[in-house]
Amino acid sequence: MTRYILLKLVLLSLLAWACNTKPKFETKWIYTSETLGTNSSPQCVDLNRDGILDIVLGSGLKEFEACPTGILAFDGATGKILWQVPSSDQVVGSANFLDVTGDGVPEVFIGGRGQTLKCLNGIDGNTVWEFKASTETPVQACCLQYNFYNAQFIPDQDGDQLQDVLVSNGGNAKARPNAEKDRYPGVLAVFASRTGKLLAVDTIPDGKETYMSPVVHDFDSDGKLSVIIGTGGETLGGNLFRVSLDSLMAGNISSARKLATVIEKGFIGPPTLVDINGDQVKDIVINSFSGKMMAIDGKRNAIIWERQVGTTESYCSVTPGYFNDDDIPDFFSTFSKGAWPDNKGSIQLALDGKDGSVLYADSLGCFGYASGVSYDVNNDGFDEVFTTVNDFECNPPGFAAGTILDSDQISLRCFDVHNRKTITITKPQAAKNVSTTPWIGDLDSDGKLDVVYAIQRNNFEVDKFRGMQVIRLSSNVSFTVPTWGAYMGNDRTGVFEKKPIHHAGQ
Repeated sequence: MTRYILLKLVLLSLLAWACNTKPKFETKWIYTSETLGTNSSPQCVDLNRDGILDIVLGSGLKEFEACPTGILAFDGATGKILWQVPSSDQVVGSANFLDVTGDGVPEVFIGGRGQTLKCLNGIDGNTVWEFKASTETPVQACCLQYNFYNAQFIPDQDGDQLQDVLVSNGGNAKARPNAEKDRYPGVLAVFASRTGKLLAVDTIPDGKETYMSPVVHDFDSDGKLSVIIGTGGETLGGNLFRVSLDSLMAGNISSARKLATVIEKGFIGPPTLVDINGDQVKDIVINSFSGKMMAIDGKRNAIIWERQVGTTESYCSVTPGYFNDDDIPDFFSTFSKGAWPDNKGSIQLALDGKDGSVLYADSLGCFGYASGVSYDVNNDGFDEVFTTVNDFECNPPGFAAGTILDSDQISLRCFDVHNRKTITITKPQAAKNVSTTPWIGDLDSDGKLDVVYAIQRNNFEVDKFRGMQVIRLSSNVSFTVPTWGAYMGNDRTGVFEKKPIHHAGQ
């Protein structure tokens, strides 16, 4: 046997071993609070300059109640708190990061209920600026008064050489379900990233509320940015709009293009932008709250395909991944059976990005609003999807009263769409997760995949918290850039860039 043949056999053996090595995950650290909870999703950045990514998470107590630790920054190495910041209400948004102080450490931009919008110094959490309500203009007086969602950065608008901040605001939580009373138009606003000065603002043209984080993109590669924003809610219809950033900066977005309409319910989860028809222009893939996933051509603004998922609802953003043998990204999402607030179960569904046909369906657990993240965990050339599954009685007699059952459990699962099976990453435990999306990546640059996720003490009163844990898992899984590594993607923009695909055997 020649040396070449022997070397080839050794390499093939090593490749086979690598492909068949079972992924293993173990707990690196756990942070536990006896009082807090969270509907925020973890986002990661190095704040203490030790070369290890740290974690920022919004939290809170009961809705409408001030919290002394509404925003938390955790040391990625140990799980210890680096700093914590009070809030006037639950901080449900997820952080974004931009260095505006020039100290080399990004500041934290995060929003939530009760008009919470803060820019915090990344090193110590001190306030750089925060939103202050005003009645200076009619829009500010009537409508810029509610929840702030996830911030996006846009090119410099005020001439200070720093990107500025686009954010949406809306959703009066005190309005009664199915009632038009006390509903106020959703708002798009632009703030100076360094000072917090309001640079532009207008209400969304249909006059309906919004609960959606905006997504910004230059669809035509001409330097002209568009904003995708949706309106409506759980019990009232809404629309999906494409808004010119230029028109927003001029203070008038009445010319916004309507891309889709849902009569009975609105759009809540932000879209994912990805080219699925090969024309080099990003398309818009989104769930309506009415349980329909739709793909909209980013060039022609027309529906490419749509799929109604029975009688379901979805708060989730769509997770892209490569699940079949072609090079077109596919999509995964979770849908809740029934109608809010009386949901009866969950459906996990993967659709072919080419035509919206069903690749995989499952129905594990009861309701849960967390989106998924995607990564090729088993090194077979196809992505799997990480998300949490709540296992509990789907029709608890005391849901509104917070009935707790011994059988109520949660586990972190990995959906292997291509092989049509699930992998349990963590053993079930007595907890829940309503809407926190995991983060996956390599926190400590050791070449292995890490997972950060949050769970809550077992209580199903959706407006209250009774304790939570933030957990970091390490693994033996070799790290490459995740397909979709966090809520709204690897860079938190909602925009997905295709990557070369090498399926097993190719």
